[in-house]
Amino acid sequence: MASKEGSFSIEDMKNVQINIGAVVKEADEWDQEMGPFPKPGVATLRDWDFKICNRYKIMYSPADDTCTLCTYGPCDLTGDKKGACGINMAAACGKIVLVAVLMGTCAHTAHGRHLYHWCLDKFGDMPFDMGSEILVDAPLYRTILGKKPKTLKDFGPVLNYVEEQVAQLLACTHTGQEGSYLDFESKALHAGMLDSLGKEVSDLIQIVAYDMPVSAEEDYSEWIWVPPGFAHGNTFTEDTVIEYLCSGEYSPGNEAGISPIADDLDWSLCDPELASLFQQIAHNTELMTDKDRNGFSLASWTADPRSENFLYDELN
Repeated sequence: MASKEGSFSIEDMKNVQINIGAVVKEADEWDQEMGPFPKPGVATLRDWDFKICNRYKIMYSPADDTCTLCTYGPCDLTGDKKGACGINMAAACGKIVLVAVLMGTCAHTAHGRHLYHWCLDKFGDMPFDMGSEILVDAPLYRTILGKKPKTLKDFGPVLNYVEEQVAQLLACTHTGQEGSYLDFESKALHAGMLDSLGKEVSDLIQIVAYDMPVSAEEDYSEWIWVPPGFAHGNTFTEDTVIEYLCSGEYSPGNEAGISPIADDLDWSLCDPELASLFQQIAHNTELMTDKDRNGFSLASWTADPRSENFLYDELN
């Protein structure tokens, strides 16, 4: 269909249909060049996925020796046998991996889709702003789509993209559509990327729509490194958001603590007014957990054999 540029008047026009596609806005000021693969498809990163899968060998532990994923089954896949659709045991395991990843992706993205419609109906379109102190406010959105979200409605096309890709991936699990375990694993990696994107969209929508905390210039933010084996605690004189970044997985059953109100703690290095304020708060607040309130005294912790596992050595 031929197209012409210029202006025209619709006055006195009859039997004319006008179709307007996407409205191109003024280019955003962004110092990042467009990446090579915005909105990657199912096979876009296949070669890279294969490099990863061939470098880090995949090991399967099938629950049984048969495949029952379609009505042709059950099919015996022991040894070098193949099922009615042509897949072997490795491919059947790869298909199960892809299906499992897609279940999580669908659950998380469906949550984002529900939030998207709910928030638009309840609040209308809203500006997307995570504050001035966050350098990359939507890292997966920007990396995968090559765009910057400006309003709540900008998350609609992202959800469309994820849902389209999920439909294509799920189609690959139909009988006879795919026969290579490497291709199933490649698609599982693609689904994992989509899952992370869907979860990010859900988080960002609720942060904006429900006015959850974002960065602001007047906020005070500081990171404090606590060396391994260093007993530590904190208290705040005003409402504060604190975030822990741990060097390992948090395991509540393997932790112990010294009570911040233990009688044998030395407060001589603390500012007297702050120490007094802490004592007032500590003995009256309901925010202190029973674990902290009833924790070890310094002496009893030192005498406990487990304390030997938490020695702080001077750093070289």
